[in-house]
Amino acid sequence: MIPEIMEIIIKCISAERDQAREIVESIIDSEQNYLFTNDMDYKENKSSIITPSQNPDDPRQQQQ
Repeated sequence: MIPEIMEIIIKCISAERDQAREIVESIIDSEQNYLFTNDMDYKENKSSIITPSQNPDDPRQQQQ
């Protein structure tokens, strides 16, 4: 009976480990692909690719 219980425990732990690995890999990928820059020329020239969110509370959109 102990080997059967151990097998069930190992399957559950393996499934949880695989899910955790996917989450961690996704977080690492998103961090690696994140672009941070203070270069205003770059931001102004490349910002046309990204559409701003339609958030009425965003002070940047209220100035326009």
